[in-house]
Amino acid sequence: MNARHAAALLGLLTALAAQGADDEPAITTDVVAAFRAAVGGFRIGGDVGPNVANPYANDPDAVVQGRTLFNEMNCSGCHAAEGGGGMGPPLSDKQWIYGGEPANVFMSIWQGRPNGMPSFQNIGSEAIWRLVAYVRTLDTQPR
Repeated sequence: MNARHAAALLGLLTALAAQGADDEPAITTDVVAAFRAAVGGFRIGGDVGPNVANPYANDPDAVVQGRTLFNEMNCSGCHAAEGGGGMGPPLSDKQWIYGGEPANVFMSIWQGRPNGMPSFQNIGSEAIWRLVAYVRTLDTQPR
């Protein structure tokens, strides 16, 4: 077991232990699927990830909600308006440091990434999937 797998397992076990607490989000099938995906083969620098489908992938309302979350959470503070990049990497191109598949993007938001990207698991998996739905539209928008 490498360090990434150990960290993913520790995160899942911590979430499971806290599941009974009223102030902690419940473990959902999305979280379990994302965990399985993380353990099953994410690779740094890759653009091919596991086949975990975003339940909001073809939902225009979810994309609008994701855009609202993107703005409310000040994602543009690091990724710039429309995801063009700044202090954080661009989200509007085909180059994804941790993979651009929906499950990769979910895990980047859920667990954060080294050197600046904080974890946003506290907003819950449904909100994260809505953010993923929005972020995945950015490379198709005119610039």
